[in-house]
Amino acid sequence: GVLSQTDLARYLLGRRQELSSIFSQTLEELHLGLGPVVTIGVNATVLEALARMSEYSVSSIAVVDSSECLIGNISMADVRFIFKNS
Repeated sequence: GVLSQTDLARYLLGRRQELSSIFSQTLEELHLGLGPVVTIGVNATVLEALARMSEYSVSSIAVVDSSECLIGNISMADVRFIFKNS
């Protein structure tokens, strides 16, 4: 009985006809993705990444190298995968 982000994405995609007025807008028009990007360095620990996600109330953060260039991201799904396979 847990609703996941994937479940929500499937639900919304299944209703794309009904929601076409929203889906046809750009992210900027919907004021999404305009805030500051939460990042963490590639050499940070998993604990530091979890703390950063908690601090900013987000489920994923960008991973950057020493030049602040994006090299990937880490999400709660990644963390769950780590613990599931440990």
